[in-house]
Amino acid sequence: PAPTASGALLSLLRFHIDRTSRAMRRLRTHILKVDEIMDRNVGNVSIDVIIDAKDQLLRLLSVAEEQNECLDALARAESDTEGLCFTNLRGSLGVLIATTSATERMALRLEKQIADLRQRYEGHQQEKINRRLAVLTVLSAVFLPLTLFSGIWGMNFSYMPELSNPYGYFLALFLMFATATSMIIYFWRSGWFD
Repeated sequence: PAPTASGALLSLLRFHIDRTSRAMRRLRTHILKVDEIMDRNVGNVSIDVIIDAKDQLLRLLSVAEEQNECLDALARAESDTEGLCFTNLRGSLGVLIATTSATERMALRLEKQIADLRQRYEGHQQEKINRRLAVLTVLSAVFLPLTLFSGIWGMNFSYMPELSNPYGYFLALFLMFATATSMIIYFWRSGWFD
């Protein structure tokens, strides 16, 4: 830009626009690294990293939008204002507008990428919860018949044939153990522990 007040204003705007653009590129690099880590193992990434990246992106996006609006207002100015003359600086102004527009488009792409990262993270967390619930379901299924046996044999009836058998206690324990073992083997072969 020319060494005028208008040129100084555009130089100041360029400094801030370039700084915003560099920060956006650094954020893009960071998001790509997080994406690579999640490709290897989703569990290695904390939700805080994703939320921090989103917060930083929203701040940068708001700055880029304001910069773009400011430049659009300067470009739309039909007549020169007092002390500012942009007729010889239209090319520089166009470059700055293109830079802010590119920064905004990059921010929107990064916003989609962060949303994808968050969705992958939440899917991984849901999968972990489902595995834990599957284990609890298997445990419940194994202990349900044992509870039934205990409930039946715990009744206070005067005639229960198992009570008079000298090996009745051991047979009951064996039946409980065999039932639990057979159910665990069944669930193991059915793939519930994978």
